[in-house]
Amino acid sequence: YGSLTGELTGKSLGIFTLTGYCPAQGCSGKWGTQTSSGREAIEGVTIEPQFQPPTTFKKTNENEYSEVLSEKEITELNRQSYRRALEFRAIAKAETDKINIEALRKIVPGAMCELKPEEILFMSYIAVNKTDLDIPGYFTHEYHVDFQNALEKFFSNGYITFGDYHTAVNNMKIAELKLLLAEFSQSQTGAAKTLRERVLSTIPYETLSARYDDKYFNITITGEKFLQNNEHIMYFHSAKNKLDISIYRADNYKKQHPNLTNKQIAYALIGTGNKYVKEQKYGLYRNVLYQKSYIAQKEKLPDEELFFLFQCCFLDCCGYNNVTARKLCFLAPGLISRIKIILKKKDKNFSDMYDEFKHAIEEIKVPYNPQDIDSVYNELLKNV
Repeated sequence: YGSLTGELTGKSLGIFTLTGYCPAQGCSGKWGTQTSSGREAIEGVTIEPQFQPPTTFKKTNENEYSEVLSEKEITELNRQSYRRALEFRAIAKAETDKINIEALRKIVPGAMCELKPEEILFMSYIAVNKTDLDIPGYFTHEYHVDFQNALEKFFSNGYITFGDYHTAVNNMKIAELKLLLAEFSQSQTGAAKTLRERVLSTIPYETLSARYDDKYFNITITGEKFLQNNEHIMYFHSAKNKLDISIYRADNYKKQHPNLTNKQIAYALIGTGNKYVKEQKYGLYRNVLYQKSYIAQKEKLPDEELFFLFQCCFLDCCGYNNVTARKLCFLAPGLISRIKIILKKKDKNFSDMYDEFKHAIEEIKVPYNPQDIDSVYNELLKNV
């Protein structure tokens, strides 16, 4: 292990794969000990409960992890984590059960209510969904949405209504359509479109209406336009595990700069990373570049994604804090995999990418580099 200055100190304990959570703000920002799913990280369990940790260490004192946990202890820790996941789900289910459908039926559209970012996200989820909702837990434990209050706003604004049997049939899965057709002794062959047309043409509309009217929420044209104008909220929610940008921060920036695209907002909020270079925090600078590579990937811009991936690889080869000995520097396997995928799609070999690689590296703003461009390029060439 080493100090923040990059100086190697102490006694080597060997090479480890670190998969734990550090709650310090410098490592995990606002997340603390919380995992991406909303669960609290548990000492001894280094990854989500559906995966079995390959090696788990017990904390023996303030600074040492030595004794490997027994299978019984690992099982118990996994059970604790699973129970917490069930608790989150139970909370969401309890809130869902409080939804008063009859009260929603009595609402007359007209009174406009302002929606919070988390309510807009919730609206996008229920836009065409069954009224008997199975709502993800993050709406309660992360966004704290009041379901009934939000739904009343949607109906009052005229964004959401109850759908009729057409809405239900158009949203049925193939298995549901086949079961319905079988019930009425109708043919069950054909694609989904054919099955839906057969349901609507062969089963009496009175039967469908009695069974499926008001069983689905339905988004109106006004509601669709509203969601389109607030698409940035869904965009940044979907990217929250990769970018340290909340839907609230993104929404506030969008209101200040309404003409910017999602990509422009993301790049602006991530920043250039220059402040980290000045503070000699090259790991954080590298994370800025990695986040930009993710945005380029999300926007389907392979050349731009490759540009930032090359920069990340170069910094990885320069080592921790830009000063570590070469033998302790490693290329991240995930970056190599993404580079391979891009080159395959572009039908190019890495051996043809020297000029692009050099251009990317020349843009890196650090005081000095322990490695030269050619040596890192050759290292990448061996791996890619």
